[in-house]
Amino acid sequence: MKRYIISGLVVVLTVSLLLVFGNRGQEDIPEKCIIEATHNYLVNRAEQLQGNRAFLKKHEISWAFKSAVMNANREAVYSDDGLGKSVEIYLDSGDTSLEAMNEIPTWSNALEMVAQNRGNGLWVVSIGDWELEFNERTAEVKAGNNEAAKLLEGITLRTYHNTKYGYSVDYPPELNVLDVIQEAVSISYVSSDGTMERAIFVNFLPKIQGLGLNDYAEERVSSFSHEDYQIYLAEGNQNVGGIVAYITDFKFENLEILGNYIGYEARWYFIEKDENIFEILTVARPAPSGIRTYLFDPYTSFRFQP
Repeated sequence: MKRYIISGLVVVLTVSLLLVFGNRGQEDIPEKCIIEATHNYLVNRAEQLQGNRAFLKKHEISWAFKSAVMNANREAVYSDDGLGKSVEIYLDSGDTSLEAMNEIPTWSNALEMVAQNRGNGLWVVSIGDWELEFNERTAEVKAGNNEAAKLLEGITLRTYHNTKYGYSVDYPPELNVLDVIQEAVSISYVSSDGTMERAIFVNFLPKIQGLGLNDYAEERVSSFSHEDYQIYLAEGNQNVGGIVAYITDFKFENLEILGNYIGYEARWYFIEKDENIFEILTVARPAPSGIRTYLFDPYTSFRFQP
């Protein structure tokens, strides 16, 4: 037991000396840049998941990288190769409440244990069970083993293409395309007990002559049970435009018959295209107070195919 306590004190004291004497020669340590670039690539990819899902994934990734560096610090203390140059590595998950934990004191020899140069601009970055391949020329990250492949798959949006009606839309990887019925598609996540937790519905309908888009949206939203809604101009996708209804306590009567009485958080987009209207309805179980939303908003990814 004493041996482990003394070992821990050695690491702490050595890191303290690093903070006293400062960081020197950071620009000469390519491993620092590679590890930070790999981390940032994954965190930015996870950000696309949106809401609570993105928050949790970014924290998982950032903590894994920080743990890998700290573990390498411990190994470097007892390595025959010495510590090398002192350096601080910056690993930011985007959570301002943890900003003080983003800078980690370390050494060049420790970082060499995490990132290995394979030549021709290719690096292998080992983070726990993840073996990640970073390409300096493209700044892209690929999987080097099955665990890394699962990580990348879990933070990469999928795209649904509808060639009949000429559009595409992105959705989170845990959702599945469940139904394609005539002009409508359902992309949903259903829990093990059969409860619809999140869903995206895309519908294609002919425009009703004499009925403006706002009036059309009012009629559509009013036909469903809800607590309240507000309609705004849709923002973030100038190529398609349209309007959006922000809806609280949105309910599906057909699901209530099956015992699902969830009042969903919802956004319902209405987009005019020629003589038709595209509807994008995205819903999610409401998040508890203080928790980021579970809703995924696909509007900015919606595209009409040429």
